[in-house]
Amino acid sequence: MLLLSWWYSAGYRDFLQKLLSKLHDTADFFSIDLLLKTLFSPYKQISAEVNSGSFFQRLLDKLISRIIGFFIRFFIIIIGTLALISQSILSLFAALSWPLLPIFPLICFVLFAGGTSL
Repeated sequence: MLLLSWWYSAGYRDFLQKLLSKLHDTADFFSIDLLLKTLFSPYKQISAEVNSGSFFQRLLDKLISRIIGFFIRFFIIIIGTLALISQSILSLFAALSWPLLPIFPLICFVLFAGGTSL
């Protein structure tokens, strides 16, 4: 009985906190908010030197660097968003299935004894 009381109280609360922590870690790993703020910044902050080349050459260099930075950040934002969405769906499924796990063996035994197969 102590296992069941832990399972539906402190265990469930700890499990939900771990799920939320993993979601936070994933969001922190991809840092989508920071990527959105710097979406049009030059790639790795690379830009032409002030005294090298003509004005148009420096302008083209900065433009290319910003385009590369945009596409790399854009694809990381897309991948991060998809990772967060899929992890959220799986976390929701795990959170909803947690209360059913202790009674699942009983359900399987009843179905087996009744001749029903999964």
